[in-house]
Amino acid sequence: MEAATSVSRSWTLEVFAQRSAYREPGYPVLLGIMFKVFGRGYPAVLLTNCGLAAAALLFLALAGRELFGETVSLLAAAISACYPPFIYYAALPARETAILAASAAALWTLVRALARPGAAAFAWAGLAAAFCGLTNVTLLPFALVLAPAAVVLLRRRWLWSGVYLAAFLAVYSVWPLRNYIAFRAWIPGTTMTSGTILFNYLVVPQELGGTPEEERLRKEDPVFQAAAGMPREQAELHFRKASAAWIGSHPWAYLKLVAWRFFWDEWRLWPRPQAAGDSYRKLRWVGLLTDGWLIPLGLLGMLLARKVPRSLCLVLFVFALALTHSLILTMLRYRLPIMPWMILFASLAVSRLWALRRGEPLQAPSS
Repeated sequence: MEAATSVSRSWTLEVFAQRSAYREPGYPVLLGIMFKVFGRGYPAVLLTNCGLAAAALLFLALAGRELFGETVSLLAAAISACYPPFIYYAALPARETAILAASAAALWTLVRALARPGAAAFAWAGLAAAFCGLTNVTLLPFALVLAPAAVVLLRRRWLWSGVYLAAFLAVYSVWPLRNYIAFRAWIPGTTMTSGTILFNYLVVPQELGGTPEEERLRKEDPVFQAAAGMPREQAELHFRKASAAWIGSHPWAYLKLVAWRFFWDEWRLWPRPQAAGDSYRKLRWVGLLTDGWLIPLGLLGMLLARKVPRSLCLVLFVFALALTHSLILTMLRYRLPIMPWMILFASLAVSRLWALRRGEPLQAPSS
């Protein structure tokens, strides 16, 4: 909110009266423009997020129609419109809904470009991917690496991948260039405390996050003790070095932790008890009634979509984001951007299972 307020007042990204690269600029700039037009307040936040939510549903439906047809796309959009976490975050002054809209736009333009290739189509896909990265830096591994790799794999043309990357870099490079001018340092993403978070959950069991036990372990740890009183940037470098040293000393323990996050914790159906408070029973039922069937059917839908080669982009997006988070920390909030696509694949599975009752093949028709 403070960065958005700064944009609305002076077209700068400032936090605590200082120029900042703590967060990606996408959502603060958009919200700042809305504050400038409609005034700073919750109505502007709600209007912004509702518009972004509608855009996310539209792009999801368009991508679904490109890949699996009208019925599956409409079913996915209808389920997404009622999905409780999407509704919850749309009501908050948080970037989650912007991430949904940006990633949905990036995937739709990429799927469309693969179907009807051309310089303009792949340039639009690259531009959309750049805005995706400017909204959340954890989307960069897919947008910058896996998406152009998928273009080469599916279209057998390096040229289209080059057009995509050129458009991506033309837009995204403005952010690290701004940071270099502002801070005389190359900051390709953000100065957010990712190193602190990484080290924290190397020495604190993730299931203890947010509990008094986490605070006790931090106070007893010599690395945290040494960081006391350090400026944020210095502390971040301190924790990154400590994380690298810990991983170097415990490589198998780290691989085991990442595997547990990637194969198990990323797919939890409800929050951990300590994060839910007195509403834990209700949240568990909400999880079972939504993610309890969406995630298993979504994974089944990925298998059924094998004859639709362009759906590989969605699969790569889901697992790239899951792996990126698994390297540092997994939590249900971070899983939000992959859920529209899990819902789409689940809708495909529902459609094919219904067709199976009529004697049709289970696997999705090729596109």
